[in-house]
Amino acid sequence: MSRIHYELANVESPFAWRSKFALAHKGLAYESRRTAFTDIPTICEGRHKTVPVLVDEDGTETCDSMAIATYLDEKYESATPLLDDERKARTEEIEGLLGPHGFKAFFPLYILDIYNGLPEKDAPYFRESREKRFGATLEELGVNRDERLLAAREGLQPLRDALGDKHWYNGDNPGYSDYVVLAFFAWLKGCAKTPPLAAGDPILDYIERGFALYDGLGNTIQGGPLAA
Repeated sequence: MSRIHYELANVESPFAWRSKFALAHKGLAYESRRTAFTDIPTICEGRHKTVPVLVDEDGTETCDSMAIATYLDEKYESATPLLDDERKARTEEIEGLLGPHGFKAFFPLYILDIYNGLPEKDAPYFRESREKRFGATLEELGVNRDERLLAAREGLQPLRDALGDKHWYNGDNPGYSDYVVLAFFAWLKGCAKTPPLAAGDPILDYIERGFALYDGLGNTIQGGPLAA
């Protein structure tokens, strides 16, 4: 059987993109299968509640992006590790920056854009689940977006500082900590109707390098410009 990677339809999931970069890092081909939010219970006979899910050639199923990276390291040892002790520590450091300064700041600003791009079958589920999580309507979450976007951009400074003058967060070569960051911007590119970054942001050079990896994997993302 072929290797299958299940991911969301109509949404560029940051967690699916972590796995896609990880698979490319290992040099592994796969078939991408897109599924609606409400169809996730139908894949793999309902054994998983979220995506990404990787089904390897031998039928091994792995759910969750971090679990997938760990599995790939264990199964395909000959390729450069994704999460040895040093790389795992760096990844945890970068995730610690992306939580408060990335997802927490940007997700509410673009949640209505995500909703508006969903098929009719997924829209009620998405609205109900996200409004319950945030305690506000999707419309309320995105209020005064332009003003709040300026603060969100400034909030990325710790991420810029962590990169400094290095080519990659991982060091001389890209690693899983980079895929975590690149997956975040893949998600933003896919969902944002208003460019999330300002033209000239120094992190744009890094994103361009990262999206060009593995024969331009990141450049396959459909969406608007990241900066204006």
